Amino acid sequence: MQEDSRLFQRFVGELEQLPSSKRFSAQELEAVYALARGMYMSGRFEEALRYFGYLTLYRPTEPKYLLGLAASQQMARHFEVAIQTYSFLTLLDPTDPEPTLHIGECLMFLGQVAEARDSFTMVIAMANVSGGKHAAMKARAEGLLQALAQGKTAAPAAAE
Repeated sequence: MQEDSRLFQRFVGELEQLPSSKRFSAQELEAVYALARGMYMSGRFEEALRYFGYLTLYRPTEPKYLLGLAASQQMARHFEVAIQTYSFLTLLDPTDPEPTLHIGECLMFLGQVAEARDSFTMVIAMANVSGGKHAAMKARAEGLLQALAQGKTAAPAAAE
């Protein structure tokens, strides 16, 4: 497990050193991010998805770009791809329950109830050890668990 972690950190470091990661300045990428976020917030998810995808080409390990990409994928109903992107985020920061919460939402919409329940249970466990830092995510996961218990599997909204 420790060896896997070292290999992953090495992989992340190599991604951050790609020549493409130095092609644009932070200010230029932030301008594109503002545009992508604006599209997301106005419900133009397919367009936002393209811009967030562009951003991740140039900063493949930037969590907010990846989260924007995954949320856009989720809201555009590309649930399987969103799960993959959220899963990569869990590798970048295993202590952050947000990607796991959204994985559960995607699984819930896909009707994979047992897997969604596992994701929400994991979010609650992660929030319990965070010292209250993730109380809102814990509450959302608890609410989604209740919805599952009542047989609901409607599409929940993503958060940016």
